[in-house]
Amino acid sequence: MADPIVTLNIFPSAHSVTGIRSENQTNSVVIITGDCPLLNPEKPTDTRGMIYRGPMAPNNTSGCLWDNVNSLGCICRFPPIIDVVSSIFYGPDTPLFTPDIGDGNVRVVGSYRLKKGSVSPYDHGVKYQGPLRDKELEDPANWQTIDMDPRQALGPVANTILHSTMGDLIVGNYDTLVHQESLPEKIASGKFNAFIYNISHNLCFDIKRLLGLENESGKLITAYGIWRNKTDTNPDTTSYTIAGGLWDENVGTNGLNVGYLFDFDSKTLTISNETEFSIGNVPGALTHFEGITKYGQAMTPYGPRYYALAATGDKKDVSRGAAFAVVKRKDDGSFDTQAEWQPVHVSGSSITTGNTVLENNLYGIYTPGPNNSAFQSYVVENLPVVI
Repeated sequence: MADPIVTLNIFPSAHSVTGIRSENQTNSVVIITGDCPLLNPEKPTDTRGMIYRGPMAPNNTSGCLWDNVNSLGCICRFPPIIDVVSSIFYGPDTPLFTPDIGDGNVRVVGSYRLKKGSVSPYDHGVKYQGPLRDKELEDPANWQTIDMDPRQALGPVANTILHSTMGDLIVGNYDTLVHQESLPEKIASGKFNAFIYNISHNLCFDIKRLLGLENESGKLITAYGIWRNKTDTNPDTTSYTIAGGLWDENVGTNGLNVGYLFDFDSKTLTISNETEFSIGNVPGALTHFEGITKYGQAMTPYGPRYYALAATGDKKDVSRGAAFAVVKRKDDGSFDTQAEWQPVHVSGSSITTGNTVLENNLYGIYTPGPNNSAFQSYVVENLPVVI
């Protein structure tokens, strides 16, 4: 594991980065998702969703302004849904990877929340598909609310957050309602489980159910990133690799949170090659994956030879920080359990997160200092990789 790498600030303060996907093979133009601050939020954490188009290291400090002529810069907005007071966008996809999106279009997923007193006060999943133009972005027909199907969930659904999309799938997380003795009504559990949404068939699949773990309440699975495993010989593959975390409260004194990687076949609905990872390959070191992309051009019959992943150390870990990982797919299709790790931590920051990744470029946020509540987005470019 090498020493931490110096970061480059991107976007104005309090503009977060959550996802990235390239528009072309050279990565000269990318789509980045995240959120922008609100002037008068209903809650301190309320934001507007952000979509950025431009170079992969946007050092824009002018307020993230949008250039309509060249379609470059940031768009900060709510989905066109009545009474929305907060939103955040994740996991963009482009026609380079999913041609069905349509030339000139993007697909963005995320979540929104309605104002206090609304019928549904929880976060709702949302998808946009269309061009980055005001007319289409303001058209409700191009937006779709996607919540976890309660018939497939592990309990009554509270919040749904969509995190990443590629091909015909979206992955995200949801939590359920629980009864608390001190309150007359049920509240959101705050314990999230992962699900897969098939866009063409409008179907949700709980990942714990697919794994046969629905009765193991001590385990929680999250999903934050997805990659479709297209190859030259199998361009229409139904194989995807999903990245996230696995929490097991029965391991150790305080439970164990590890990075979790597995393959999913959208045709057979089967999961395979489930593999756990600890940061630095140190057993017991806490982490989870937040983004995935292929790394390099080498391929196997099962997909890319190497995957690059964004990771963040667990909040209970004293070495809380971001990390970049490269995982190798072996000749038999399984994953090598020993990843290559590169820590990233900004000096003086109380927290550095690894939110998304584009090949060997890691993106996230950090706090500039222990007494500074604002955060700053960053990119670490061209991380060293030994493969």
